[in-house]
Amino acid sequence: MYRMIIIDDEYEIRTGLSSYFPWHDLGFEVAAIFEAAPEALEYLGANHIDVVLTDIKMPRMSGLQLARALSEAGRETKVVFVSGYKEFDFLKEALEYRAFDYLLKPVTRLDVARTFGRLKSALDEQRAEKEGAGAPGAPEGPAANIEILKRYIESHYSTTTLEDAAAYMHLNPFYLSRYFKEKTGANFSEFLLRVRMNKAIELMQNRELKTYHISEMVGYRNPNNFSRAFKKLFGQSPKEYRNR
Repeated sequence: MYRMIIIDDEYEIRTGLSSYFPWHDLGFEVAAIFEAAPEALEYLGANHIDVVLTDIKMPRMSGLQLARALSEAGRETKVVFVSGYKEFDFLKEALEYRAFDYLLKPVTRLDVARTFGRLKSALDEQRAEKEGAGAPGAPEGPAANIEILKRYIESHYSTTTLEDAAAYMHLNPFYLSRYFKEKTGANFSEFLLRVRMNKAIELMQNRELKTYHISEMVGYRNPNNFSRAFKKLFGQSPKEYRNR
């Protein structure tokens, strides 16, 4: 069971997030709830917490400032942001701090299940790496390495590059590219594209999000490039897909 905290300055939202969702079934335990980020940061300094679920816009200290503080301290705590679509500009900055993911209000059970299902897999992988390093019978070889790499891409799809992934795996980018192709049959860029586009399809369920919002959320600064990539993969434009 992974320990998490929830931060939101609105009472109804933070209590709703803590009690409405089946956290235990997803593999998480809500250890504490906070109204403000400074108190949460103090708590994080004295307690082991795996995940922070936090609003972005809050008085005194924003969720972004909290994420920056955790990043600068070298903490491995995963951060998931909760945001309204009108706060999209803040989400772009959130990606710079390698937030694991973001949930758009109103948060649904399906949203939580998808995000925290992926998050638990990433945490399980991280734990296995630490506990299994050098242990007899620990997963080794290409299959284990590829799964680790795939988890990394799926967690950082909006910002990662081949160079970033190579640094994470402690490999030369050229070697990593060739290795990934050899073991999976797909280019690194092809796999990253599919992960991004699958996330884009999820985001399209929210009709309030414009196509240019979605394009930036999945890593495209130019909406036209996003539309071309989407059509090349699925045979229709994002607009056509939505209208369908």
